[in-house]
Amino acid sequence: MLHKMALFQNSQEITNVRLALGQSACDHREKPRDPATLNTAMSLASLANIYQALGRPADALPLAERGARHHKERPRTEHPIFANRLDDLARIYRGLGRPADALPLAERALAIAENAMEPDHR
Repeated sequence: MLHKMALFQNSQEITNVRLALGQSACDHREKPRDPATLNTAMSLASLANIYQALGRPADALPLAERGARHHKERPRTEHPIFANRLDDLARIYRGLGRPADALPLAERALAIAENAMEPDHR
């Protein structure tokens, strides 16, 4: 719920509130439970997306990497949501001028997404 609140706040003057809500959601989800939960990964991705939208890819990168690791620890790494996390991470690497790091992630994200589609939609 906290990560959704952070995403729906678009006003630039409440950026600090958005970041605090996103960080709070990540902290809350990682402390008392198994850190490899889908909700934790979603919160990390949301916070990384906020930093990315603010033009702060260096701050987004470690969060996106943690989110991708959380998904990778799950048994269903061929799920389209994992493809979204890989694509988010690839976008951040591209924004940081690291296309060589972005390319394999983007290719894997595409392969996962295509495999999840019905054959007649590929």
